[in-house]
Amino acid sequence: MWFREQTGQFYTTVDGKQVPLGSDRAEADKLFHRLLGGTGLPEPCTVTFAEVADEYLTECEQTKAERTGRDLLALHGWECQPLG
Repeated sequence: MWFREQTGQFYTTVDGKQVPLGSDRAEADKLFHRLLGGTGLPEPCTVTFAEVADEYLTECEQTKAERTGRDLLALHGWECQPLG
């Protein structure tokens, strides 16, 4: 396991590929030992940007004024168009 300065991450090599273990030394050490023990890395997050955006927009519709949601979308340069 080694620390890569330019990324601020700890890494190890598995099957010839460099695997990032995170920036926290203790967490990286735990993941490293999981790999050594054969349990592997945890499953990656499978949430998509579209799912996060939908949740965010739903929360805005329920808790914010209509103008607030439009202003936030414009601020981030997002365009909202109806589907279907």
